[in-house]
Amino acid sequence: MELVRNSETEWLELKASFYPEGGNFEQGTNADDYRWNVAKAVIALANSIGGVVLLGVADDNGVIGIEASDPDGRRRSKGAEAFRREVVMPQVLCPAKGWKTGRQGNFRLANAALLERLVALEEIPQGEQSVLAIFVDPAPEGYGFVEVEASKDVTRQIYLRKRGAVGQVLALDGDQADVLSTHEAQRRKLAAEIPLLWKQFEEGGLLARSTEELVPDVRRHVAALETRLAPVADQFIPLVAVQRRTTRPNASRKAKVLDDGDNWVRSEATRSGEDCDLLPTAPEPRRGPATELLGRTNQALLIGEGGSGKSRCLAALAFEAVREWKPGQPWPLLVSLSAYSAEGLAGLLATESGIDWQDLAPRVGAGELTLCLDGLNECPDLFYDQCLTEIAGILREYPAARVLLTSRSAQLPPELKLEVFELEAMDRACQSKFLATYLEQPQKAESILEQLHLHDGGSAIAGSPILLRIVAEVARETDEIPNERSKLYCSFLDAWFRREIETSRHGGETLPWDHELTITALAELAFRARQKGSSRIPRPQAHALLIHRLGEDTERFIDWASQGTVLVRNEGRGELAFEHETIQEYLCARYLAARNEDLHPDVLAVRADAKPGIWAMPLAFTFEMLAQPSPALVDSAWRVEPLIVAAGTRSELHHHAKDVADDLWEEAVLNVLLGKDAAAQARAISIMARLPPKYPISQYLLSSLNSQAFWYTALTHATGVARVDRLRGLVCGPDFPWIELLADTLIGCKAWAAGLSPALRAIAGVSPTPTLREVLSSCSVSEFCALRRRKMISAETFVSSWKTALDRSSADRLDLDLLDILRTEKEQVDDVLQDMLPRYRAQLRRIAVEPELSLRVLSILLRGGVVQAEELRERRGFLANVRARMSMMNAIRLAKQGLLRPADIDAGTRARLVYDRKTTVRNIDDAIRSELLNPEDLPTQLRERIVAAAPSPHRKQRARSGEAKFSVAMLSDAKSRMKVNAELAKIRWTVELKRTIPERGYGFVRHPDFGEDIFCLLSKIAATDRNGLREGKVLNVRITTSYDRARQHWSFAVESGHTVE
Repeated sequence: MELVRNSETEWLELKASFYPEGGNFEQGTNADDYRWNVAKAVIALANSIGGVVLLGVADDNGVIGIEASDPDGRRRSKGAEAFRREVVMPQVLCPAKGWKTGRQGNFRLANAALLERLVALEEIPQGEQSVLAIFVDPAPEGYGFVEVEASKDVTRQIYLRKRGAVGQVLALDGDQADVLSTHEAQRRKLAAEIPLLWKQFEEGGLLARSTEELVPDVRRHVAALETRLAPVADQFIPLVAVQRRTTRPNASRKAKVLDDGDNWVRSEATRSGEDCDLLPTAPEPRRGPATELLGRTNQALLIGEGGSGKSRCLAALAFEAVREWKPGQPWPLLVSLSAYSAEGLAGLLATESGIDWQDLAPRVGAGELTLCLDGLNECPDLFYDQCLTEIAGILREYPAARVLLTSRSAQLPPELKLEVFELEAMDRACQSKFLATYLEQPQKAESILEQLHLHDGGSAIAGSPILLRIVAEVARETDEIPNERSKLYCSFLDAWFRREIETSRHGGETLPWDHELTITALAELAFRARQKGSSRIPRPQAHALLIHRLGEDTERFIDWASQGTVLVRNEGRGELAFEHETIQEYLCARYLAARNEDLHPDVLAVRADAKPGIWAMPLAFTFEMLAQPSPALVDSAWRVEPLIVAAGTRSELHHHAKDVADDLWEEAVLNVLLGKDAAAQARAISIMARLPPKYPISQYLLSSLNSQAFWYTALTHATGVARVDRLRGLVCGPDFPWIELLADTLIGCKAWAAGLSPALRAIAGVSPTPTLREVLSSCSVSEFCALRRRKMISAETFVSSWKTALDRSSADRLDLDLLDILRTEKEQVDDVLQDMLPRYRAQLRRIAVEPELSLRVLSILLRGGVVQAEELRERRGFLANVRARMSMMNAIRLAKQGLLRPADIDAGTRARLVYDRKTTVRNIDDAIRSELLNPEDLPTQLRERIVAAAPSPHRKQRARSGEAKFSVAMLSDAKSRMKVNAELAKIRWTVELKRTIPERGYGFVRHPDFGEDIFCLLSKIAATDRNGLREGKVLNVRITTSYDRARQHWSFAVESGHTVE
């Protein structure tokens, strides 16, 4: 069905009817069973993100019609409105006496009035039938949830829609404050998804015009766009882009894909297999004219520094498309995301094109329209997250959509899974051609470029399209071109003002404002707009800001200043916008420099958290202007951009990194820039093993290292150069953790790629790619482990070569290098540890008692006998420290090693572990087996989901390991595993299927010769009826040893098998 695009979603539920087909009730059911199933779906949506229930649509999307829910014909006889008012609301959704079902028990709404105000009913014709759309608003914040009193439970139940699982409803006890709080926070976080989804659905019910009917509107839009873009296309010089590839493990960035806040309610992620290729050489990134690369890609992101030409490339691509457009071909819709507002993306697209969203949506879905979304980094802060979510929603809802997006390099949005191309700086030939296009005297291009290339700062200016355009403007008046950016912008504005004065004089007009007042007024507009997170400002606000300076001349000034060089005005929107974001950034710097002694400490912090890096370039300009910035300015900037302050200020700083750093990585880098020792932070990162991607590095740190602003402010003065040279010695060196920052650093400063070791070239993807022999002959332990973590060398290579790398370790690095090896190799870590013990027992024991040691590593050391559990339990405060830091998985591991006992888990710790967002049902099941948890301590809903039979609190679970022929204890080293596998291969085993988890595709089998249950993927079993693979089923199987990545130990698993009839 076109309306629902052939699938349910998290906000859409399909229900065939609230009455059984033909009146044939299933055994034990009554009418309320069917009504309750519909009502429960509505309640769950109200308690989640809202949505719609379509009544009269089967799960296969076949339209049954609302008529199927009306066997008595009341709708036909009394009318549709009466049917909704007298049947659907009082009998199905909000019955006064509740639902007295035959199978599920009795239910009653505790706050029916809340649900009534959240629900709206509307019939949608579908051919000869009608579908009833039950629109459900989310329960407003502060009103609580729609609660249900169930006869089976003492507490009230709250039904939720499970995130990421279509159609799945969960019931939680009303007293589960921690879970409900987490769910509420997640619901607020996802609220931005709703506008576009609602608009898609509500307008999906309207009949969209056909492609043929749209042709006149498209032709009008295309013609207008061609006219608007023609001047840009006339001066466009093709720019080169290169495909961005990521080489660091942090690349997933938690795929900040809207993390599921329902913790144990969610499904576990599927783990992919490991690619064992040695030093795999990634294909050469694609490189070429940006417009050609984008033109060959349906969905892509073009990134670059401010003024690198992103917008012009997108405009040139759109111009070519409209110039050659014919009916039946894809057409472009180019919008600036700086104009994004509360209307959302659908509203912006409709406004720009003059075509309603219900007509655009099918064209987007069919790939008949290319969305050219320019300047994500310029989207107003207030709507930035919503905009990101809407773009992600379009990509998810319309897989065939053609979407091209631009953004700054430092604001690469990890939520959007798009192919990324990055604009390169222009080469000398391109610079010459570009400059000649904009100069009044093109023959002067080469001499100007020669002058610029005499200085590093001038060379950087020559590589930037926006800066070369400004050079061309300055060159109209003088041959002296500044090689510092702030001075170049200053000269540009001076020249602009003089030309405007001259133009006014020729027109017989005298302007009542001078140069100083003009720059002051523009700087105030720039700064106030930036404070609000935007490059645009409504005209009435601009008037209110400037009237105290310009009086009755304010409107005249606004008209004069907004003619296109510095400011532009949009009469339709009643807005002013800066011609380019870099001009706004420079003017912000002028504002800060003029008031640097009188700044309030929080003046930059107003919206600093809304979007990354909005003050980075303004502060870089400011520090370039001020040799001695005031303490007030430095303190204010330190709160929001400490890395820019540490790199950009010329004088010595006495600030403390710990006061502003988000994590140890950021603190370490700041200390290096401040000339302080960062060894303590580096050691702490190593001991705690907080490695990406599981523990992502501070996004602020990474985006700063990626950004032009950081490197520009550091490399424009000798003090900054000395500071980053200290950082280079560490990041381009052989030791962890600095290696983890290398790839991101090279994005911002490609010059540091020179002189890297063979291993670091492989890690960072720098040519030429070394051979494995080159790497192994010289790499440090840190480099060796970094290659293994990136799966660039195999487990076999790692195990056979770690000793050689360790022989190169210095005495002061030995402990940390041993630790690096243990935390890196997971599959054969026990074998590696046994090889270490004879020579390094003292160092390993020293590591084991580190207060902040990774608990996974501690478990490994306990399992290997490096230290005894009782010995650690006797250390003062050690157990309390472990208990405060451990996750449920840690607790299970440490319980197996004897360090943790059931009596050590108090009520507070138990609640924290159970409600931790990382805790899965499997973890809780394992904790019950380990007797760390008692099923009676769990919430009712969770207890019901634990399939395993929990050990009785009054009786120890019967241990079978003493009777068993095979146990996991026999699998501690490779030689023992080979022997066990040889024995297992001789026999086919008749086993009993003990329990299954069908939705995850696995289960466990039991055999008296094995001390533990045996893991079994149901897909390994040959069965004519997979639904018959239930508890108690007898199977004939082959069993082998298998490494369990989730629990990180060896155990047994079914290799293959079949059912026994």
